Amino acid sequence: MTGIEDDDHIKDNNDDYKEYKNKMKTGMDMEMEYKDTKEKETQGVGVSEPAYEIVKRKTRKWPLVFGIVLAGAVAAIAIPVIIMQTRTVKLSEFVNVEYNGISGYASPHGVIDNEKLYNSLAGEEKDVEKLETYKNFADSVSASVSGSKVSNGDSLEIKVTYDDELRKNTGYKVSEESFTITAEGIDPGKSVNLFEDASINITGISPDAVLDIENRSSDEYLGKLTFSSDKEKVANGDNVTIKCDVTDEELAEHGFTTSSLSAAYDVKGLSEYIKAADIDKSLVDIIAEEDKKFIESETADDKFRMLYKLTDNAEYLSVPNTEKAEGTVLEQLYLLKKKEGVKDNNSPENIIVAVLRSDITAKDKKETGYFAFLFPNSYVTAEGETEVNFDEAKASYELNTDKNVLLEKTVKVREGDYDITEIDLSSFEKPAEMESSAAEETPAQSEDPAEETQETKAE
Repeated sequence: MTGIEDDDHIKDNNDDYKEYKNKMKTGMDMEMEYKDTKEKETQGVGVSEPAYEIVKRKTRKWPLVFGIVLAGAVAAIAIPVIIMQTRTVKLSEFVNVEYNGISGYASPHGVIDNEKLYNSLAGEEKDVEKLETYKNFADSVSASVSGSKVSNGDSLEIKVTYDDELRKNTGYKVSEESFTITAEGIDPGKSVNLFEDASINITGISPDAVLDIENRSSDEYLGKLTFSSDKEKVANGDNVTIKCDVTDEELAEHGFTTSSLSAAYDVKGLSEYIKAADIDKSLVDIIAEEDKKFIESETADDKFRMLYKLTDNAEYLSVPNTEKAEGTVLEQLYLLKKKEGVKDNNSPENIIVAVLRSDITAKDKKETGYFAFLFPNSYVTAEGETEVNFDEAKASYELNTDKNVLLEKTVKVREGDYDITEIDLSSFEKPAEMESSAAEETPAQSEDPAEETQETKAE
């Protein structure tokens, strides 16, 4: 093998090489040259052994020259490093995040503090053109924020964008173009009960009562909110859902939060349309007495001709008006209840039809007449009082000498829209014939039953 780097062992045992090393140690200004000159035979065995020869050469000042050149190279390297050094700006230091809305519904927006960024870039710079490049770059920077309906504690990713050509003109590098923050400082909002100031008014009679919700809030925004019900008409026992016509997001935009946008309301305490079971002896007696008194007073009126109205016979107009009603009795009583599915809103929900018989006389003239009084929309209040409209019944009574014809006109004609129940008068204690001196007791009357109103609050 040949080459110094190939066999260090041979070098260390060669006399010429040892001399070379000694001379180098003594600082001789000579250049050594290695030559492979001969082969030596050792103990009859041929071994290739490198030999060294000392060659004298012209003296050179290598260490000094090399030192100067090396120092110059170091200086040449150091200068570009200083010149090419580039400053870096952390963009995250100039990003602010603002929130619209309350925690849970906030919308984040990234805002760049452009003035702060410009001042950081400019430092002590006085050159006008350089300052303008800083300003142009600072104005080009913007930030976007991920996420919606943000709550305090949410993690948000921020991304900063800018005009890279303008950035290059500044000589700056940038870092932290994308980073993550934790949302904090978002307004938690004011918790409100939307139904605290909602007043529920119910007008009418079960099951056709109408519910209205009045907003009595004094707050400028909350006071403008409206409410709605899941039912157009309500009855006793109904469970109604009242809803505020607003979304959580809309409330949050105005700084409010609520636990619920709806509330349940149990309908109770309303008056109810009368049923057959509600017609008792007391009511029958009152109806019979009131109708009897009306027939008698109407007949006794000297400006009214009951016989003519009953018979349509003009001869009765020439008879001296001494008419009177005698033997007036309640013969039949019916309850007509509107059938489900009938859409005629103008027709009464129920009708009580009272049929009375009376003898109308004038001197020697006598006619037996039948009178039908119709009481529309009779009802029972929450306190158990029965309300019937006597005024309307008296204003529109029907009469005929033939009871069957009268029943056809007042009862049977309504069979299509009403369920008809005849009340068994025999179950009551002799309500039929009454004397004129009977007690003048009448039930309480409502001028307009539909105007009965119930007011309460949603719970």
